[in-house]
Amino acid sequence: MLARYFLDIGVLLGIFFAPWWLVAGAVLAGGFIFSTYYEIIFFAVIYDVLYASTTGTVWHTSVYTIYSIIAFVLIRMLRYNFNLHEKKITRQW
Repeated sequence: MLARYFLDIGVLLGIFFAPWWLVAGAVLAGGFIFSTYYEIIFFAVIYDVLYASTTGTVWHTSVYTIYSIIAFVLIRMLRYNFNLHEKKITRQW
């Protein structure tokens, strides 16, 4: 849990001070490391609010959020297909 907090703080600082590809790599790595990393969408909304174009269509103003939702779904599918998801252990009596 502590590692997740450190990654979240690092990504949040990276949004302001690091290049986008470094932040994207950290967020995608967090998506593979942690079971449900909903922060992907949260950080994308922050990116859209700060850096997205104010002119144009909805696509131009919410491109990071749309990509993050697609990435979140793809990561979940890959984790499930490669058995990287957490398995629940139940007792058999």
